Amino acid sequence: MPQLESFRRNSHLGSMEIIYVCNGCTQKTADALASFQDMPIKVLWFDQGIGFTRATNEGIKSSKGDIVLMWNDDAILLDYLDSTRPSGATKDSWKNILLSPFSDKEVGITGTHELWCENSQSWFYVGYCVALRRKMLESIGLLDEVFSPGSGEDIDICIRARMYGWKTVNVDLIRHKMVYDGHQLQTNEYTFPIWHVGESTFHNWEAKNDFNSESRWAKVFARNGEILRNRRLSGYYKMVGKLEPTVPRLQPINKSIIDLF
Repeated sequence: MPQLESFRRNSHLGSMEIIYVCNGCTQKTADALASFQDMPIKVLWFDQGIGFTRATNEGIKSSKGDIVLMWNDDAILLDYLDSTRPSGATKDSWKNILLSPFSDKEVGITGTHELWCENSQSWFYVGYCVALRRKMLESIGLLDEVFSPGSGEDIDICIRARMYGWKTVNVDLIRHKMVYDGHQLQTNEYTFPIWHVGESTFHNWEAKNDFNSESRWAKVFARNGEILRNRRLSGYYKMVGKLEPTVPRLQPINKSIIDLF
């Protein structure tokens, strides 16, 4: 499990609660998790795949943190090369980069990979590494499961956050060379210390559900893109900040901790 191993190498774990959502996983995953018993991991197990959007919501609902970090299983923290390590960088630098904007109480979302969505005509942060303020989720609601099994829920929540008055912040600002598994990588476009394999979450879900991976993915992507487009054209997003949320809200709790899953 390179994802968890990368956290072990690059994080002080005392302030973190890691929620690992096993979304239609096999015994092989359970066996692999056994080697990470030294880490503060809470496992949520679903025998059948429930899709990325719902699985992420289940993880969020199980969380206790003031800040919840969505982190896909195909995203890996990278180690800085000594020769290019930013001045003052520490083992937890990646957390500081993501969390420091939350000192502004109006910030609801930070992200590392900002893209433009043509269907919604808006900027958003790709959901493989996005930090969410708990109070925001309590006010605007969780990820919208209309986008299940996945694709578009990250776009939608960024739009809804802004419509309800929350700020969203891109934290990916400085370029560095990094290394993963002994191989040097040049981050020409994105600079936060992360490597994203990309889309394996959805392809794994499709394979376990006996769908043709390529055609199923294309259909889901097209359908969810149309949902975003219709919400824009119908004026839904212009009205959403003036209405009670239609997406279930996260329930308040009292404990402060950083959650990661």
